[in-house]
Amino acid sequence: MNVYDLFNAVSGLQIKADSEAEFVAQIEALEKMNEDHVQKHGRKAPYFSDDGGPPILNDD
Repeated sequence: MNVYDLFNAVSGLQIKADSEAEFVAQIEALEKMNEDHVQKHGRKAPYFSDDGGPPILNDD
């Protein structure tokens, strides 16, 4: 198994490349897309209301 196949197996991605430069360029493009997505959408913090009382335990 070559390093590209190992990366694809571990990451779950299926990046096809004929050279290391092409492989790295595709990884960098994915990172850029991810950064752009996070910048555009941001991380939404969950909304919790605190009434000052003790936590309510769920019996499930």
